Order: sequence, then C-alpha cells, then structure tokens
Amino acid sequence: MSKEKIDISNLPEKLKTLSGIDFEEAEKDEITAGNKALDVTLTRSYAIRIAAKALNVKPLELKKLPVLEYLAVVRQVNNFLVSGLELDKTLFTALDNLQSDFATSAE
Repeated sequence: MSKEKIDISNLPEKLKTLSGIDFEEAEKDEITAGNKALDVTLTRSYAIRIAAKALNVKPLELKKLPVLEYLAVVRQVNNFLVSGLELDKTLFTALDNLQSDFATSAE
C-alpha cells in the first residue's frame, strides 16, 4: 500500500485541465502496455491512467488504493467522460433545433 495519502477530492476539477494530447497519450500508453480491449478508453486501467495524469501521480499509486477508493477514481473519470458526451448531445440538439427554426422561418 502507498504510505502517502492521495487526495482524490479535487479530481473532477483536475480532469478539466487535461488536454486532448493527454487523453491520446494515455490511450497510446494503454495499448503499449498490452491492453487488448477493442476500445481501451472504456477500461478501468485507462480511467486510472487519465486520473494519474490529472493528479500528477503514477498509475500504480492509484491502483494501490483500497478498492472502494480505486473504484471511486474510476467512476469519477467515467462520469467526467460521459458528461462530455452529454455536452455534445446538448450541442447537437441545440443545432438541430436551430436548423428546424431556420427552415420553418424560411417557408
């Protein structure tokens, strides 16, 4: 077990500071490490890698956490990623509505 306590309370805010490059590097690192999943971005180990980048720790340190804390980290990363998809959905819905309004006003 890790002797130093890792503060995961600010993980959601730290995730927002990552770049697309960070996400792509984590994906590449997962593949290089031998992750054979069809989509490595859906795995717990990818979520841990992303969290490690955000918290500036090694992935192994997060993997050493007690299971409930480990799962909390994975859940927070997955929630963050899904919230990004919801933003996309909202944006596309707004664009669709705008197009419909424009089409209606042109008639």
